[in-house]
Amino acid sequence: MFETDLGTYVVWMIARESGNVIGSMGRPGRMAGDFILPHSIDIDSNNVIYVAETGTGNRVQKFVPVK
Repeated sequence: MFETDLGTYVVWMIARESGNVIGSMGRPGRMAGDFILPHSIDIDSNNVIYVAETGTGNRVQKFVPVK
């Protein structure tokens, strides 16, 4: 499960069964992979992750899983 965090500007990866944090992605910033106010997240049928930023971020970033 994934959760955006407006306070730390990261996306948390959480184990659904236990609720434990198992990883994170991103950091504050404006470069690719960085976030300014990550607000919404979605995952498509190919496991591609889309993170939308609000405020001055104003973009959607696409993360394609490595095979």
